[in-house]
Amino acid sequence: MAGHLTRDERDRIAHCRAQGCTQSEIAAALGHSRASISRELRRNGGPDGEYHACLAQSHAERRRRERPLTPDAERSVAGRFAFTAFLARVYADSSTSQKVSGSRFAK
Repeated sequence: MAGHLTRDERDRIAHCRAQGCTQSEIAAALGHSRASISRELRRNGGPDGEYHACLAQSHAERRRRERPLTPDAERSVAGRFAFTAFLARVYADSSTSQKVSGSRFAK
């Protein structure tokens, strides 16, 4: 299974850890690689060495919010702002609005 771990998967990790399961056993049960489980436990484990699912979920959500946008997402956001600014200039110009009102689109 690819992608981020879900809240339910984190709950299962916590339950399995409490039962004494190994990382390999947890990985097999969830369908993730052992490396993913190891990384999850390392990144989101508590300072006491215990793994708490709700704490792990909040850490993961915070990191996701704070992550910088990818170049594609930045271009998409920049394109939306540029288009919005263009529309604002077009409709702010009174001569343009007269041209639009005299067009075939006017009611």
